[in-house]
Amino acid sequence: MNIDFAKLEEDIKKLDQEIEAYRRERVAKGLPPDPPEPFLPIAHAILLCERVEPVFRFLIKYAKLTFDSNQLIPFDVSPFEKYERDLILLRHSKGFITGFWGAGLLQCIDLIKRVTETVNKGETEAFDPFIVARNIYAWIELMGGKVPVIDTSSELELNLDYKAEEKERAETRAELERLRADEAAFAAEVEEYWRHYESIKHLF
Repeated sequence: MNIDFAKLEEDIKKLDQEIEAYRRERVAKGLPPDPPEPFLPIAHAILLCERVEPVFRFLIKYAKLTFDSNQLIPFDVSPFEKYERDLILLRHSKGFITGFWGAGLLQCIDLIKRVTETVNKGETEAFDPFIVARNIYAWIELMGGKVPVIDTSSELELNLDYKAEEKERAETRAELERLRADEAAFAAEVEEYWRHYESIKHLF
C-alpha cells in the first residue's frame, strides 16, 4: 500500500488548524484553551461500568428490536436517571474504553429520548429506524461490546508504550482488589470524584 505523505501532512496541518480554532473559541467564551484532563482512575471507572451494566444490556436489546422491527420504538428513559452521576463520571475516565462508556451511554439515552418525543408527536419521519439502530450499535462497539475487566489510558493507547501499559494494568488490578474488598472506601472515593467534577464542570 502506497502512503500519500503529502496528503497525510496536509490532513495533519488541517487538523492542527481546527484544534487551534476550537481553542480560540473556548478562550473567546472565557474558558481555558483546553478542557480539564480526565480525572477518574481506571479502577473506579471499571466498577462504575459494572454498576451501569443494566443500561448497556438494555441498549443492546433496544437496538436489536429497532433493527428487526424497522420501527421507531418509544421508551421512557427516566428509570436510567439514577445512573446519571455514574455516567457523567465515566465520561471523564482516564481509561480509553471506560471513557466511551460514559459518553456512549449518555448519547444513546439522549437519542432514545429524542426518538420517543418524535414518536409521541407523530413526527416519525424525523428518524430512520435503521440509522437509530446503527448509531447505537456503533457506540456498543466503541464500548468494547461488554463490561471491561481492564482498561488502558488513552495516552498509552496513542503512544503504544507497552511497558508503561503493563505497569498501569498491574496497578489497576491491585486497585480493583482494594476497592472490591472495601465498598465503603469505593463509595467515599466516588463521592470525592463527584465533588471534584462539580468544582470544575464550568470549565468544560
